[in-house]
Amino acid sequence: SIQIFVLGDAYMPGAYTVSSLTTISNALYVSGGVSEKGSLRNIQLKREGKLIRSYDLYDLLLSGDTSKDARLQTGDVIFIPIIKKKVRIQGAVRRPALFEMTENETLEDLISLASGLTPESLPNSSELNRVNQEAGIREIKKISTLSKEFLSMEMKDGDIINIPSIKALDEINIRLTGQFKFPGTYSIKNGDKLSELLKRSGGFTKNAYLYGAVFTRKSVADLENSAYQSTVDTMENEFASAILAGKITTTDVQAVSQLIGELRGTSSPGRLIADIDPINLSADPEKDFYLEDGDRIHVPLRRNSITIVGDVFSPSTIPYRDSYKTKDYIKEAGGYKWGADKSSVFLILPNGQSRAVSQNIWRISRYDIAPGSTIVVPKSTRPFDWLILAETITPVLSNLATSAAALAAIDD
Repeated sequence: SIQIFVLGDAYMPGAYTVSSLTTISNALYVSGGVSEKGSLRNIQLKREGKLIRSYDLYDLLLSGDTSKDARLQTGDVIFIPIIKKKVRIQGAVRRPALFEMTENETLEDLISLASGLTPESLPNSSELNRVNQEAGIREIKKISTLSKEFLSMEMKDGDIINIPSIKALDEINIRLTGQFKFPGTYSIKNGDKLSELLKRSGGFTKNAYLYGAVFTRKSVADLENSAYQSTVDTMENEFASAILAGKITTTDVQAVSQLIGELRGTSSPGRLIADIDPINLSADPEKDFYLEDGDRIHVPLRRNSITIVGDVFSPSTIPYRDSYKTKDYIKEAGGYKWGADKSSVFLILPNGQSRAVSQNIWRISRYDIAPGSTIVVPKSTRPFDWLILAETITPVLSNLATSAAALAAIDD
């Protein structure tokens, strides 16, 4: 064993007893590495007060080169000085990061550390953001990373290099599942529309149910999830106030707690109502819209059933019957539970649209119930009479049911 010293801006500086086969990199590992302020590129090996060599850890970290690593002797000192120059490169490079630069290193060296430019880069529109100490401001200058003049420019501490990318080449991936002739993930250009993607997919199989297509979008899901959580926060505050005021019973507490728990665990797929029939898109261009990254289109098999969910005794899926009305399907599902809200029953059509089903003379016709529809029987909102926003409960339950119906169609 030998004794060495790791000093300066090491994570754990001090004296260490190590094997006689220990190298500089081994010693750095034992001492916890370099601190945030320490230099990675000027690690000094000193022996009897003399500088033996400087070690650039970037060679090991970025290139896997250990040729400059050295074996230590007893009494050696590994000294880690503080960083003197840092430069950030961002944008269309393969490894955007904050890099430590040594003296006389240029923009070309910085780009090399960042592993080069990406194919989407705009080198002639790059920017140099540099501190002007005399004026006390930052100055932004247009540069070209293809010009020898700028590539040979020495980097200064605090510089920021920004390399923009071509917006039209941003990767947009759309996922097609279900009854497409060629399902899968498609890469499209920014600005492509739905009809253009449908042509590339080769059309649909003979069993495709276009009326029941499910179109989901990530940005819509984020908005709906945010709205759910905002509603839950409001409900919890009202819930606490109602308990303190003695406005709710033990039974009501259970009902509210259950609903809050369901909302907290809800994740919306972000369904949009979309018509994907190529004939309709051609006839009405307004239905043809631009696609976004992360969009998904699922075309299910043609279904011949009706699903009943909510406050019925036996939620289930029942074969579609042309002569049946809403009440007939609910009866097949065991009828209403005691806490069902009969006046707020609604229908979710296969395309995602919702329709209220009134129990009076304006009862929905049997001809409006398409195969693949879902009948939702919500709970009564009576336990929420104390809630100032009680009128929002039914729409929230409706959104939850619509999300569930969309997820069920995708799972099929």
